[in-house]
Amino acid sequence: MDIIILTETWLHSGISSSELFLNQFNVFRCDRQYSKGGGTLIAVNTTRISVQPLNLVSPVQQIDFVGVRVFLKKDGMLIITMYIPPGLPISCYEQMFEYLENTVDFSEPILIIGDFNIPELIECEIGTRTTQMFNIYSHFLSLNDLKQRNKVCNSFSKLLDLVLSTDSLALEVWRHEYPLVDEDAHHPCLRIDVTTQGEPDVMFQRQTDFTKFNFYKADLEGLYLALSIADWSKLLNCVDVDDACNNLYNTIYGLFEQYVPLAKYKTSKYPLWFTKHIIQLIKQKSRHWNKYRKTKAQYHYDRVKSLSTEIRREVKKEYAMFIRNTENSIKNDPKKFWSFFNAKRKSTSIPGRMTHDGNELTTSADIVQAFADQFASVFSNNGANHKCDSNCEINATFCEFCDKSCCASKDFCNSCDSHPILSKFVIDRCDILNSVKKLKSNFVTGPDNIPAFLVVDCINSLIEPLLDIIPEQHGFVKGRSTMTNLCEFTQYVSNALDRRLQVDTIYTDLSKAFDTSVIVGRQQYVEFGGHKSSIFNVGSGVAQGSNLGPLLFILFFNDAKAWQKRTAIPSRAAQRVQVWIDSGAAADVVTFSASC
Repeated sequence: MDIIILTETWLHSGISSSELFLNQFNVFRCDRQYSKGGGTLIAVNTTRISVQPLNLVSPVQQIDFVGVRVFLKKDGMLIITMYIPPGLPISCYEQMFEYLENTVDFSEPILIIGDFNIPELIECEIGTRTTQMFNIYSHFLSLNDLKQRNKVCNSFSKLLDLVLSTDSLALEVWRHEYPLVDEDAHHPCLRIDVTTQGEPDVMFQRQTDFTKFNFYKADLEGLYLALSIADWSKLLNCVDVDDACNNLYNTIYGLFEQYVPLAKYKTSKYPLWFTKHIIQLIKQKSRHWNKYRKTKAQYHYDRVKSLSTEIRREVKKEYAMFIRNTENSIKNDPKKFWSFFNAKRKSTSIPGRMTHDGNELTTSADIVQAFADQFASVFSNNGANHKCDSNCEINATFCEFCDKSCCASKDFCNSCDSHPILSKFVIDRCDILNSVKKLKSNFVTGPDNIPAFLVVDCINSLIEPLLDIIPEQHGFVKGRSTMTNLCEFTQYVSNALDRRLQVDTIYTDLSKAFDTSVIVGRQQYVEFGGHKSSIFNVGSGVAQGSNLGPLLFILFFNDAKAWQKRTAIPSRAAQRVQVWIDSGAAADVVTFSASC
């Protein structure tokens, strides 16, 4: 089914919607608040239909209803379901109908489904009797141009469940041969087919099949040996950070192609607690149901019922076991808990149709590209390198790394080769080894498709190209913060005072450093649902929380060391100079020795 509607659900806040439906269903509920029973629900398969909730609030406490707007075609359709308990006074029906007339736009295609509990409806329609309740109901239909489409009576020849719709909807209603749950004698299961007019709404199509390296079947012995003898000299001799990064990845990916096979993967549409056995049962039931629809053979119908019972029993058992294991593993494996949490959380998908720069986009690839174009359009060009222009001689200045004259818009002259773009930072190997030990040796990969276990197992082979960080960095380092920074600085000042030494402190406030700085030549792309946009240049900014951010912070302030060495700081004796750097989000102290 594309849409599932339930009335008198008896649900409450202690029952999550994900316990009832697969992840592709977006569920909208109105649970009974003041007592047990009641409740309504609409579940929409969002892989096929776009949906938006309607802000409806029942004017009568005993009446539960919920509404959505679904996009079967471009203009959409309203669906409202309600549950009216038996025995309510006529005034409650009047309040409900008046609320719908004042709240809902009946000029749109609309479908109202629910348990109206008007048992005299059939007798009144054929004219054998009339009641005040029937007159109020008939007036509501005629005023809003609605028609009652359901002719399926219950076991007592009554018509309690009504299907009201406008003439603009072409639909058929009949009794469903296979109900979702056991039928109540008063409420047969209904199937409603709605025929859309015009072009159907386009849904965003995710890429469910993809290819990637299969490290489970890799020749790890050969891969590890190849990494151990890899030649990193080309990478270490690079003076450009982009070239060094490209050489690193090219070397690793080249070895992957030799020792790691490619495999096709398909994302699962089932919840985390569904076992292979449950999925097999579901597929069996689907096959028998399709055969029953074609042949009407009783055998297939009986198999569908027995398989449904077995599926419900297995799902209940596996779900309970999954919850128990998740609770017990929160401390040792919190990732499992958050995977479960994200699966239960409501989410919305990217639309399958959108407009960008006046053009209507309907393909998933075009939509992803439109997001990339929008992101690229807001970058600032302030951080881009400028080339010398005709005013170079007028704006001439000296390169900060040498004494040669160059355009003021450049940081250094073209002929200056006395400095590398990526400076070398010397740290102890134990620092890297201790950091790697904290990694979980699993098969999870990041955007670079390099699994964590490979870094852990081959750290001795990879340590050379990873020796690029300053040990006294406090910002963005686990276990360090502005607090540890202040503690070290305070201790340093206290020690200096005890020895009657002078401390010179330079305070520098950098405003929004990470919003305007970026390594030259950085590129990015947008990826969603397996679709990737084209690569575009990043003119400014650094992703917050990224691995690149801390490295850039270190690179930027490595220049402070060079500046200090070239600056004469007067003093009566040899001393240490403390440079205090306050960048707002992360403060750092970089300490240098100086004899002045």
